[in-house]
Amino acid sequence: MRIASESPQEHGADEGRRWSLALWLCFGFALILRLAYVVGLQTWRDAVYWDFAAIAEALLRHEGYSGRPGYYWFTAVAPTAFQAPLYTFFTALSYGLFGIRTDAAHLFMQIVQSVVSALCVFPVAAIGAHIHSRRSGLIAAAVMAVYPASIFLTSKLCASTPATLLLLWIVLETLRLARRTSLPRSLLLGSLWGGMMMLYPTPTIFGLTSGVWLLLVAQPGERRRAVACVGTALAAAVLISSPWTVRNFLVFHRPVPTVTSFGLNFFIGNNEYAHGSQQGLDYRVMGQSPKILATYPWLAPDSCSNDELRMADRMFHSAVGFVRRDPARAYRLFLRKFAVFWWRDSGHPAHGSKAETIYLVSYLTLVALGALGAVQRALSASMARVDSSDLTLVMLLMLSVSCLHALTAVGQSRYRMLLEPVLIPYAGIAVGSWWAVVRRRSGALRPVSSAPSVPATRG
Repeated sequence: MRIASESPQEHGADEGRRWSLALWLCFGFALILRLAYVVGLQTWRDAVYWDFAAIAEALLRHEGYSGRPGYYWFTAVAPTAFQAPLYTFFTALSYGLFGIRTDAAHLFMQIVQSVVSALCVFPVAAIGAHIHSRRSGLIAAAVMAVYPASIFLTSKLCASTPATLLLLWIVLETLRLARRTSLPRSLLLGSLWGGMMMLYPTPTIFGLTSGVWLLLVAQPGERRRAVACVGTALAAAVLISSPWTVRNFLVFHRPVPTVTSFGLNFFIGNNEYAHGSQQGLDYRVMGQSPKILATYPWLAPDSCSNDELRMADRMFHSAVGFVRRDPARAYRLFLRKFAVFWWRDSGHPAHGSKAETIYLVSYLTLVALGALGAVQRALSASMARVDSSDLTLVMLLMLSVSCLHALTAVGQSRYRMLLEPVLIPYAGIAVGSWWAVVRRRSGALRPVSSAPSVPATRG
């Protein structure tokens, strides 16, 4: 029972403490679930990802950020920019502490990723509170804690888990900047974008669309300040990523802002034998297929080169040639890849398994709840223009990233898992609204107390 003389400030502070405690409980529960998954299934066994591990080994052998013989088309040690550096450095750190490709190193990486994944409950809750209410944010945090895809990603030694945390933080700061323009906040947002470029470059395409969104939702009197904030964020992102860009220019003697892997991914998704999914049609498979080599003889191992940009250019131009020769088929491939991105690949080894069933049930449930919550947000008459435009921001995020994958190549559903947590705050709105209706209906059935109410007095 609350004391009648409690001031609004004390009431707010008490609610804030309960909110923080609940979020930390969600974090603890999320961490326990992820560690239980990793340890219970011993997911660190055979968990190595070739792209990051090979470059990390080269770093530890004092060969620089390079690929070794057998690394894609390399016949000798040569510089590479095939992967962004941050997760590669994390892999190299783990290997330096616990040994190259050892179970201990991979277990350490998965424990760190479990902590990073559990931390996602905080930005998810903050987004929910920002766009609706603290209750919705708390429900979203609880959903994030148990969401199977996020638990699964902790066992994958790739950049997806830290990139998910970074992307949620970017969405949150973008929403905050739209509500209140601030140069310090724009510096923070730009720094996050710079970090994303160094960690997982694909979502940075959303940076352009979100910048346009910030300008569009700005009030007429705030447009000039909004332009300054977007420009500041862009400058900060460029500054953060500039050492990597300068390194690439010095190595390859031409601008390479992020990575060189676009040409390969574009070619895998757009060639004479493409079928709308990367599964079963990666670079090594193509280089061992007589039929494919008859069309693209330069994929043969004896045609390999240590010139990474030359190979990337050849793949890019081959893909462009395919699109020009058969634009109708290229367009159908784009639509198929877009559908595969948002659904599933029937050729994936996990297709039809119990794990896929669990994932699909949770994914479809999240989509349904997220859509319901989004409709409730759109129909809310009390939301201001900037507040309600978060739906547009989320749609721009999902569309820009999925279209980029559909343009290049779709590998596994984990590429989509990066975006799924953005729907969780809207699922929290839907669940919270449903729970409020249930409580109102159950309360209406209770007998009304005849005891007179005591009005609260000011302290």
